[in-house]
Amino acid sequence: MPISARELAQGVSQLTALPDVCIQVNRMTEDDRHSAEEMARVIGRDPGLTSQLLRIANSAYYGLASRVETVTRAITVIGNRELRDLVLATSVINRFSDLAEDQQLLEDYWRHSVQVGCLARVLARGAAARVLHGERLFVAGLLHDIGRLVMAVRIPELLRVMNALAHAQRLPMWEAERLVFDLDHCEVGEALLAEWELPALLRETAALHHRPLEATHFPLEVALVHVADWLARGEGEVDPAVWTVTGLDERRARRLARDSDFHAQAMAQGLLSRS
Repeated sequence: MPISARELAQGVSQLTALPDVCIQVNRMTEDDRHSAEEMARVIGRDPGLTSQLLRIANSAYYGLASRVETVTRAITVIGNRELRDLVLATSVINRFSDLAEDQQLLEDYWRHSVQVGCLARVLARGAAARVLHGERLFVAGLLHDIGRLVMAVRIPELLRVMNALAHAQRLPMWEAERLVFDLDHCEVGEALLAEWELPALLRETAALHHRPLEATHFPLEVALVHVADWLARGEGEVDPAVWTVTGLDERRARRLARDSDFHAQAMAQGLLSRS
């Protein structure tokens, strides 16, 4: 019997469970009764995470006028929700870095994902409609392809077959995956984010970023990540109906994309550096 997306995700979830600090910070952010000092104390239990967050806060991405020395200060200048998303992003990257055999491929994967996240957030500012969940678009973009990492860990040999088929027949990767394995990284990614009990916006983006017109709960956000992924890959075309959903057009999207390059590089450097 073929393995299901949920079974693939469960196997990886046991190896890459999100740390308690990440879970606690996520819950605290949703409760206004918690102060920046309380959140900082929770984050401070993980010295490695604390160091990474301070490095990101002091990176060119934020361009702050004075140096941030404490997590409490970082929360004050960046904001609770943005710090929450950085904790999640850093935790996921760290978890998978210990499982990957090919570190260069892993870094290339994350650089693309960071670029998509930065692009999605920039595109949201140019969208015709107000994006209700704009603060989560960076993480939505960062995690949109997380199912590919699950497949790389659980079924690496089959993934190589899928890659070869996609290249030989010039197919989108998700179509090659379905031909070989009868499921794709979108389903697997959604399953992992469900295992981690992450928000519905992130799950729907992972599930439908290649088929954004099927999104029912967050159609605008999913469409923006779809366009961001297209811009980052530099191949294929965008369905005209997707442009209608976003209120953007190709020319405006490309112009906004140019504005995000510096920020994407700065964020990638902060997130991926472990020294």
